Amino acid sequence: MSSLSWRHQTLIQTLLSRGPLKENDFRSIFSQFIGKSHTQRDSQQQIFDDYLRKINTELGYVQLEL
Repeated sequence: MSSLSWRHQTLIQTLLSRGPLKENDFRSIFSQFIGKSHTQRDSQQQIFDDYLRKINTELGYVQLEL
């Protein structure tokens, strides 16, 4: 069973449906995606890094990476 949450899976599906993106576009989508779900004590950059790390760990099994 995947250790990715529904939020991680939704982000992956969103990115796959749009095709290749520039980093700024990806960050814009991510900012809209997390919206109010992040806490004040966590920086958006830390949340972004954590999401990418967790997603890439899971996608590594099929030799993919964001």
